[in-house]
Formats: sequence, C-alpha cells, structure tokens
Amino acid sequence: MTDAEGVKQALKTALSAMQSGQFDTAIDVCQNVLERQSGSGDAFHILALSQRGKGDIISAEKAIKRAARKSPGNPSILNSYGLIALDAGRPAPASRLFRKALKLDTKFAAAHANLGHALAKSRHIDEARTSYYTALTLNPSLTDAFINLALLLRSTDHISEIESLLTQFLKTNSRGPAVCFVEGLIALDKGQPENAEKIFREGLEYDPSSQSTLVNLGVALSKQGKNKPAIDVFNRALKRSPDDTDIHINLADTLKYDSPTTARDHINAALLQKPGDLNARDMLGFTWLLEGDFGKAISEFDKVLAVEPGYERAVFHKAGALFLSGALEKAWSYYMNLYGTSGLRGSPIGGSLAIASAAEIISQKTLVWTDQGIGDEILQLSMVSDLVKQNAPICIATSKRLIPLVTRSFPKTHCRNRETLTKQDIDVLNLTRQIPAAAIGTFNRRKMADFPNHGGFLNANKQAIYELRKKYKRISEGRPIVGLSWISTNTEFGAQKSISLSELAPILANEQFYFLDLQYGNTDKEIQSLHHDVRRRFIQDQDIDPLSDLDMFAAQILSVDLVITISNSTAHIAGALGCPTWVLVPKPGPGWLWYWFTEREDSPWYPSVHLFRQSQSRDWTPALASIRQRLGTFLPK
Repeated sequence: MTDAEGVKQALKTALSAMQSGQFDTAIDVCQNVLERQSGSGDAFHILALSQRGKGDIISAEKAIKRAARKSPGNPSILNSYGLIALDAGRPAPASRLFRKALKLDTKFAAAHANLGHALAKSRHIDEARTSYYTALTLNPSLTDAFINLALLLRSTDHISEIESLLTQFLKTNSRGPAVCFVEGLIALDKGQPENAEKIFREGLEYDPSSQSTLVNLGVALSKQGKNKPAIDVFNRALKRSPDDTDIHINLADTLKYDSPTTARDHINAALLQKPGDLNARDMLGFTWLLEGDFGKAISEFDKVLAVEPGYERAVFHKAGALFLSGALEKAWSYYMNLYGTSGLRGSPIGGSLAIASAAEIISQKTLVWTDQGIGDEILQLSMVSDLVKQNAPICIATSKRLIPLVTRSFPKTHCRNRETLTKQDIDVLNLTRQIPAAAIGTFNRRKMADFPNHGGFLNANKQAIYELRKKYKRISEGRPIVGLSWISTNTEFGAQKSISLSELAPILANEQFYFLDLQYGNTDKEIQSLHHDVRRRFIQDQDIDPLSDLDMFAAQILSVDLVITISNSTAHIAGALGCPTWVLVPKPGPGWLWYWFTEREDSPWYPSVHLFRQSQSRDWTPALASIRQRLGTFLPK
C-alpha cells in the first residue's frame, strides 16, 4: 500500500469513527495522518468535527480554520466552519460562512438548513423560515430542517402553518420520530397534554435516544399534574445531559410548588450555565415567593426587570410579591402592566377614549370595564361600588351573565354587555373617559385600611330568595342548609383547587344540616355515590343553572344559611352578596391567587368570608377538620 493509499484509508477510518461518536479514536487517527501529511485539509476537517463532537469548540475552530486555508473552495468545510462558529455563539459570522458555501453549491440542502439556524439565532425570522423551506424543497427528508422549522413556527405562534408543514412532510416521509416530535408539540400547544404524552411515547418507541422527545414527554406529564412520572422522566434526561439548562428548568418548574428548595437547586444549576436566562431568574424569585420570603423574591424579579423592564411574567410576579408583603400601592403600579403601556389593553372600545385619572373618574362620564373571569370581575366590582357611593357618572361594561345583578345592585348607573359595546353606546351615553375596573385599586385600595367593611355590595332578587328559601326549608324540615361548591373547571389549575365530595365526608356527616348543591355542571354521579343517609340530606335544584342564569344563582346562594366552597366564582359571588361563606384556599401554588393574601383567616374584599387554608399542597385534611369543628357550633342568623 502506498503512503497516499494509507492516508486515504486512515481518513476513512477517522470519518467512520467520528460518525459513530468515537471522537477520541477519530482525533488520534487524524493527528497521525497530519504527522505524515501536514497539509491534509480533509484530516483537519474530520479533526475539527470530532473536537466539536467532544464539545471542544476552541480546538475545533483552530482545526477548521486550517482546513479552510488548505481547501478554500470546499463548501462542506465552509459549512462545518459555520456550524462551529454557531456553536461558539457567533451567528452573524456563521451566516456568512453558510452563504459562502451556498455560493459554491446552491443545492447544498444542509447548508440552507444551517443558514436557517444562524438566521433564527439572529432573530431574522422570515429569512430563517425561507432557508428552512429551501432546504426541504431540495431534500424533503431533511429532518433537521423540518424539526427546526416547526420550532421556529411554534415560537412565532404559527400553529396552523406547522400543521401544513407536517402534512407536506408526510407526503414524502413515513411516520417516525421527527413526525411524532412535531405532532406532540402541536398537541401541547392545543392544550392536549394527554394526547401529547401518547405521541411522545410513540416517538420514543421509534427512537429511544431522542432527548428532545424525552424532555417534552416530561412536559406533557407535568402539564397533566403527573408530577412523579414527570420528575422521573426529567431525571432520566438529566443523566444523559447533566448540564442541559432546559431540563433543569423543566424539572424545577415541576418541583417548584411541592419542593421549592429542590427546584432552586436546579434553577441555580441552569444559571451556572446561562447566567442571563431571565426565565430561570424569574422562576428563582417565584420559589422564594412560594416560601413567603418576599424580599428575596422581589430581589430576583428586580434582576430580571433590570435587564428587560417589560418582562411580563416577572412584572406580574413582583406585583404578587408586593401584594402579599402588604405594599399595596407599589403592587398596583406593577399589576397595571397587565393593561399595557397605555393602561387600556383589553378595552372593549380600544383606545377611542382616553384613560381617566382618579380625579376625572368622579367628574367625567367614564366607562369602567371589568375583565378576566367572573370571580375577578366581581372582585373588581367591589371597587366599582366605591365610585357608585360617590355618585361618579360611570357606565359599567361587564360580562353578559353579570348584567342583571349589576343593574339591580347599582341602579343609578348604566350597565352594558362588554362583548357587544358599540360606538353608538359611547355616543348615546356621552362617555368621555374609560378605565379598567382593576385600575381603581391604584387610588382606592392603596393600603389595607382602604378596604370598606360592608355587608355585601351586590343585591339578589328578593322575591326569588324568599321563594327558594321557603322551598328548601320545606325539604330540610326547617333544619339549616349549607350550600356546597367543590369543583373548579379551570383547565390549568382546577384540579389543584378542587376537592371531591368523598373528601367532604367529615362535613356531610353532620346530621344537623341539609346541603344544597351549588356546583355548576353535572354532579349527579358524584352525589349518587354518597351514602344513603347523606344523599337524602342533599338538595339538588335542576331549575337553576349557574352557568346560564347567574341572577337566580345569586338568589339561591342567599336562600341558604352558609356557603362552603373552594376558591371559585361561587366564593366571590357569595362574598359579594354578604352571605356567610367559608372558603377552602389552596396553599400558594397552582390555583392560588394573590387576592386571598397569606396567613389571614378573613378576606378584606369580602367581610362575610372566612378562609380555611391548606397547610400542605393538595392536603385538605387540617382545613376540613377546622370546618367540621366550627360547623358543630354554627348558628344561622
């Protein structure tokens, strides 16, 4: 064998070793070749890629520079040079190198895909998208381009385009790990974590080594509240890639409510790798918030906001920490960022009217609009009632379901459906200003002493209350009646806030009381599962549907002697009506909201409400024991 043939054979061996992940072997062979033939551009090229495979980017860059000098017109070497520049965190030079490679070979599909990576890193989104599509036109089976294009479209909320991309890819490719990965992401984005879990598991059957599929399986499990299997999956992924910041963050996100201290360990591990990761820094602050150390929480949120003042999640978290620490005035200033720089984000009439100041709202005809869910709207209406007492010339725009209650409760004001408000309404009412109802807190709830002691600010239909109370008392034979609501249908946090009827057994066992079903939705199956002695004391009124007739539901609430409910809209309605109400409040975590504050047993928003708090996440036992004891001495008014 000649020397040239020996070098050729050695380079084949090096290339094969490099492609199979035997980087040390490939490096040794290349170095031996270079000792014999120091001008071998191919040897430097394989050496550079092997060093890159080991994560030694500095050595890889030195080797690829020498390869490029030896073979300046080799598009493959220029492409590899671009990849190494990209690894080194220099997307602009990488883009130039990929473009040079493409001048030499316009049909180099991988270089088009890699150019897409570099452009995406530089936030040239449209150009990156074009590069990925070009790569797939040249090579419809290029999974790297397919997956990264899908991720790019996902980051810009082009979900329907991802589905079109998937359909096109499947025309020329069989179903496999790449397809499962993208389908799983689509399912996650559509709020279908159960389906996503199934798809990611299928993907892992095709390719058990796929780290990205494994990590997203953990995400799908976590989103279903399957924390233990999610943690197991993330730990498996972490064994493969101990320094992967995304895995540490996802694991911390799953752990943060039940084990904030352990979550912090993973967040700090991520920050060691990426000290500028704002998501990780914000989550670090949130773990301190969960543990009640608001000073440390605010300090971390401030570090995020010093870099990016408009980072919304940190702004909202800081508002929550300030509320909980009692700094209400500062808290409202951050909370109002939810409404954008104009203060009018989400307005039913856009920016057609200027925002009212605290002084103008008393003198100018002002549209006050509620937003978010029914519970939040009612809480906001508690502040609107202050303006009504001051005879402020306001028009209230609220949810259609609340209009009968609001109209009866504030008869001197105009009330309109927020969803169907028109310019004609504005003109007819001569409105000149507008304000989100939450903004009233910035001048009417700046300290705890600003909360009024009231007996309820909403008024239900008195005749309906009388008729319902007579009807239910006849069934209960005069015994006191407790209204019960135990389920939240919130898709994200409902499970953590809810409780089952079987868990309420210590309360239901009290034979001195009858119980009225105040729960919206179909509860027949759960009620039928109760013991006969309890079931016979359980009243269901099929004539009233809280979801379609909130006005009658309010009358139903005031027809009972006491309401026991979880933290859902029933808690807010009952509190706003001034009905004696006991609310089961979850431990700070999913489903818990800042306006219940911490530790205190009363609610400044609703004086008739008493709070029973979890001591441990997902454990209602102590709270239920307290309710049972208190119910034993409860005397209806």
